[in-house]
Amino acid sequence: MKSSRAEPNSDLFNMVEALEQDIGTLKLTILKKMLPQTKKPTSLKGALKGIDITDQDIKAARKALYETSR
Repeated sequence: MKSSRAEPNSDLFNMVEALEQDIGTLKLTILKKMLPQTKKPTSLKGALKGIDITDQDIKAARKALYETSR
């Protein structure tokens, strides 16, 4: 008798699991539709080909980025 009683609970559990997965998929679909559509990022590979970047260039760029306005 215990086995016949466990089956309905197991079926219910499986149905709830399936619903949870469907809801998760639905949430992701909605979020993707809500996000603005953007183009594929442009690759910069090769844009700096043949240019030497020195440590001084990197330091100057960091200073420009992180310098606070006063």
